Amino acid sequence: DGVKFFIHCQKEDKYVTKIMSCHGVLTDVDDHATCREVVSEDGTRRTINFKYPKPISRHNRAKHWVDDTNNLRHDPIALSAVWRTK
Repeated sequence: DGVKFFIHCQKEDKYVTKIMSCHGVLTDVDDHATCREVVSEDGTRRTINFKYPKPISRHNRAKHWVDDTNNLRHDPIALSAVWRTK
């Protein structure tokens, strides 16, 4: 359809997160800080602190809301709607 989109990627230790969006910039979100513990080849551990970029932050914050909303939609309203009583 000719719509431009962006692919935002974030590399983790064992995978890469890729998010497609038609908006978004890579500025850091100040109130969404996190850290990762990295183990180097010689076995030393260090902690890396960083802030998520806006597209990754939006995904991480919204995915639980979407999952919870979908779960509520698919759950029965009441036991009487599922079980038949005699």
